[in-house]
Amino acid sequence: MTEDLLHKVHGNFGAAVQTLARYCGGTIAHGAGLLCYASASPSPFPWNGALRTSGDMGAEEIMERAAALFEPLDHGFSFGALEGIDDDLIAELGEAQARSPEMVIKESPDPMELADGVEIHIVNDETRRTDWLSAVSGAFETLGESKETWWQCYPDVDSLANPESVAMVLYKSGEPAAGGMYYRSGDVIEVLHIGTADNHRRQGYGRAVTTALTIHGFNNGATLASLQAEPMGLNTYQRIGFQTISTYHWYVRPTTTRS
Repeated sequence: MTEDLLHKVHGNFGAAVQTLARYCGGTIAHGAGLLCYASASPSPFPWNGALRTSGDMGAEEIMERAAALFEPLDHGFSFGALEGIDDDLIAELGEAQARSPEMVIKESPDPMELADGVEIHIVNDETRRTDWLSAVSGAFETLGESKETWWQCYPDVDSLANPESVAMVLYKSGEPAAGGMYYRSGDVIEVLHIGTADNHRRQGYGRAVTTALTIHGFNNGATLASLQAEPMGLNTYQRIGFQTISTYHWYVRPTTTRS
């Protein structure tokens, strides 16, 4: 796998989290080869984090600079190191608290036929935003993320529907059942937050939303789609056509006062 491709998806992820932070009133510090981004939530990944963007800055300096931003905010954070471009940092930092496969697809996937009573809509008003939050926050609550975080980080329609972002919500018989979104930087989209409400799982809805988002991105000028896969979604993304090109190592520093 070429280093250029890894830098491209790494840069796109950095652009995505900056957009996230910007639309929820967060903080961005980008300079001297390091990007730090803080959101409205104190929770670590993906809401608060650091990425090396250039140069050969070592792990100790990175963690010191990141802590200088996050500790006064009492925010946890995650440092993301990507195999293939951050191997020196991975060697320094050792075993990560979490890993996620970095996956890409280079052409639009085949559309999925939706079952009767299933519809997918772009989030473009307050009702759709509320429905999206209901479906996605419920899905990720089972992974330990509070519902409150989602409402903090997507406080209005603009945070989901803007020149860099597209969100979609899937309905089953009028009930919000699943959702997801993508962020766009240049000709690359970052697909993330794919979640299905607990009572609607194992119906293929996560795959349907991911497919719809990816097709939409390619139809609107993207030439590459990327994502970081959760273990439970890996097989779904592979069925769509995403291929693993590397792995992110996430080094998590939790908040000090938040239970």
